Amino acid sequence: ARSILAHADAIDCGNFAPAGSVQLAYLDPPFAVGTTFGARDRAGHSRAKGPVAYDDRWPSIEAYLEWLDARLRAVYTCLSADATLWLHLDHRAVHDAAGIADRLFGRAQRIGEISLHREFLSVSAPPPSFPLGSFPPLLERVAEHKPFPADARFRN
Repeated sequence: ARSILAHADAIDCGNFAPAGSVQLAYLDPPFAVGTTFGARDRAGHSRAKGPVAYDDRWPSIEAYLEWLDARLRAVYTCLSADATLWLHLDHRAVHDAAGIADRLFGRAQRIGEISLHREFLSVSAPPPSFPLGSFPPLLERVAEHKPFPADARFRN
């Protein structure tokens, strides 16, 4: 079996992966944060000072979700019956995006979710303590879906 690691826009998935051939899809789209992001021009330099890498501004959340829906559908057609899809977003759109994935895959196909917290991503500092009754700020979430039930043998 041939393995491919693609770093590309998910809308182009069909250009390098035949329908039904992908076993794992990890999508890390823009998070709809409403700003532009710079590229690091050298290791250790700030992203904010580099040239614009991508624009993450959208006219509305609906426009963003429409853009994301097209990419989820493009990847969906490439997924094999035993595939998993991981969708990496933050709190701004993760719930709306999960709804799109639920409609596409079926709600019962949502396997789970991983939550990453900003303070716990540092390897150089211990996790901070939070006052009783408070929650740490959520940074990102990764939702996992299977495109088909475990006993699926073919696509309708």
